[in-house]
Amino acid sequence: MKKSVWITISKAFTAVLTVITAFLFTGSAIAMENTAAISNTLGSKTQIVLNKDTGEEVDTSYYKTKFSSVKEVIANSEKAGENVVAEGSVLLRNENNALPFAKGDTISLFSASSINLAVGGGGSSATSASSLNLKETLTDPSVGLSINEDLWKWYDDNKDTYGRKASTSIGAAPTISDAKWTDIPEAIKTKKAKSAVFVLARLGSENLDIRPNAEGFSQTDGSAGDPNDLKNGNYLEMTDRELDFLRALKAEKDKGTFESVVLILNMANQVELDFIDKEEYGIDAAVWCGTLGSTGAKAIANILVGSVNPSGRLADTFWTEHRFNPVHANFGRYSYSGNTINYGGTHGNNPAGGSPSRATIYDHTGVYYVVYQEGIYNGYRYTETRYEDKVLGTENVGEYDYNSVVKYPFGFGLSYTNFEYSDYSVAYNAETDCYDVTVKVTNVGAKAGKEVVQVYLQKPYTDYDKEHGVEKAAVELAGFAKTKTLGKGDSQTLTISVEKKYFASYDSSCVNPLDETKFGAYILEKGDYYLSVGKNCHDALNNILAAKGKSTENGMTYDGEAAFAKKIDD
Repeated sequence: MKKSVWITISKAFTAVLTVITAFLFTGSAIAMENTAAISNTLGSKTQIVLNKDTGEEVDTSYYKTKFSSVKEVIANSEKAGENVVAEGSVLLRNENNALPFAKGDTISLFSASSINLAVGGGGSSATSASSLNLKETLTDPSVGLSINEDLWKWYDDNKDTYGRKASTSIGAAPTISDAKWTDIPEAIKTKKAKSAVFVLARLGSENLDIRPNAEGFSQTDGSAGDPNDLKNGNYLEMTDRELDFLRALKAEKDKGTFESVVLILNMANQVELDFIDKEEYGIDAAVWCGTLGSTGAKAIANILVGSVNPSGRLADTFWTEHRFNPVHANFGRYSYSGNTINYGGTHGNNPAGGSPSRATIYDHTGVYYVVYQEGIYNGYRYTETRYEDKVLGTENVGEYDYNSVVKYPFGFGLSYTNFEYSDYSVAYNAETDCYDVTVKVTNVGAKAGKEVVQVYLQKPYTDYDKEHGVEKAAVELAGFAKTKTLGKGDSQTLTISVEKKYFASYDSSCVNPLDETKFGAYILEKGDYYLSVGKNCHDALNNILAAKGKSTENGMTYDGEAAFAKKIDD
């Protein structure tokens, strides 16, 4: 009997001990994972670092936050995202002052992307975070617009039928699959409104923004969308369906259904813009806003009603067609001539010898490559250099019509107001080894706004450069600054410093003076250097050409202002 009782007690004790042990292990794990939270609650520290000499506690905080809570961090991040779009969005076109809208206006939002904005790319930038939509931001009382609710509801009800698809875990696929004009009920799409706003979106991702179809071309992923939706298999070209839709909006504008057609370019990778100013599409205004993140739609709403005057400038050349871009010649995917390539080692019958652990023969079936061979002459460094060569009559430049190639140059951006420059000067500062470029900016329009002053540098292109293959662009961005908000008639003088070291150019053929066994060094040549301010890179170059005595008679797109280009003898 006693033995039986002892066994029972022993089993009970073992069970209790097991539970306690499990609790201790689990509790320890939970405690370790929540050390910071527990310490904060108890007002204690889990560890401290003491000065070995004084015994005093050492503050080891590498970065001290200004926020007192996670809630504050989130609010600040959301505001930062909004500010990026507000400061960076670019007004590309604004005929007849189509923008800004007035509070109380009603607008109709068209395209499947109008209810499903592009907020980011794929790959590491893909996010599942919630984001604001245009209905929320445009109808917010602080903005004060109304939208065609029936049209919004139609797109929302049909979102599984129309719009881009995401077929991979990376989060983006090159699909469009938007609705045709004829798909939308007549009574909904022709409801009278101040403006028809068409949201044109494209996504970018790792190997998915331009899906290869054949060597040098692209297509959609048939499993994610209609592979016949694209025009010429080109994801960055307007589809026939999109162009037909814009024609229909133009027809409704002519009937008086809408007063204007506004295009929002919701993309990081630029779609070809040969269509944007053609009369058949009737686009009055266009805003490029990139991808919007969680809160960027707020900024777009404020831009559309003028609470924010757009002051962003393009950080790239916007082409009429991408085939004019020199990198296009090497664009696409290219395959190896044979499937198997031997890189050395002892794998197989290889006389080169080497470590037997290195497998050096690879099967390249389905493996492709691209070639980077443009040097510095891509983007605006190409467009402006070839343009100047044409104006100056340089040999072998060939036929080149700048306006047929470039729709909007690097640095381009409009405003709801107008700015004028004056009092331009350049002075060398021996103390800093910089050239200080100073200009006065005056708001001569009716609305408050900000202006971006851009400084461009031109270096002399010498016979030595031609003989040794030294590459120099006609202009290079050397500095920029944005004014504060200037009211009507207000002025601000900006000074932008350009370090003299940026006057140098890289010569890969010369002997390096620091190590005569190596080639390649930066060189500073004698000749005429220019520092010019302009509204964009093309404007600055035209100012330099004007200083050289050139005009539209020499083939310039328009006459520059020589007063804003300073020649520096060096």
